[in-house]
Amino acid sequence: MHDAMPWEKAEKNLEWRDWAKAMQLPITTDKGHFFNRTDMAMSAAEAGVGIAMARVALIDNELETGRLVSPFSPIKANAGYYLISSTQNESNEQFVGWLKNNID
Repeated sequence: MHDAMPWEKAEKNLEWRDWAKAMQLPITTDKGHFFNRTDMAMSAAEAGVGIAMARVALIDNELETGRLVSPFSPIKANAGYYLISSTQNESNEQFVGWLKNNID
């Protein structure tokens, strides 16, 4: 199962394609159920509809309680994030500076 848009302008099978490449598995990644939100794919996985992919931070509780299982170790996501704010002030600027200095 797929999150059809894990981030803006991402191809709908990008995450599965990256995962298959990292695992060196020659599998078809453009077929299956496509959801427009990750939580919908996770709910479908919990219901036994199929196998989905998600950020570990989003499913920690489900993994801890056994509602979902991860048969493979996580891989690094080739994704980015946006930092947005409704105001520009000294506190925000300090936080942005700290964040930039502490990113891998």
